[in-house]
Amino acid sequence: MIESFLGMARYLSPRQDDDAIDRMHYLVTTNILLALSVLISWKQFGGHPIECMFPSKFPGSWEQYAESYCWSENTYFVEPTKHVEMLKNSERQAA
Repeated sequence: MIESFLGMARYLSPRQDDDAIDRMHYLVTTNILLALSVLISWKQFGGHPIECMFPSKFPGSWEQYAESYCWSENTYFVEPTKHVEMLKNSERQAA
């Protein structure tokens, strides 16, 4: 049984069927793609991709709840020229 595991270890060791340029290409390409994917997704996972408005008197835990609720429920577009307090329910548009 140990011999079969030792025989399988041979398949796990890296094969040297490519040259230095090939190894450099797949290492550099992988690192570039990884770095670019982190850079592109930083806005989604590291920043604030959506800004929800709620009263300033909310404590910290309520702000987190309001942000989560805003993400999952009815969000709508408000034109930058309109004052939010004067917006009627009938003027809400699904985002």
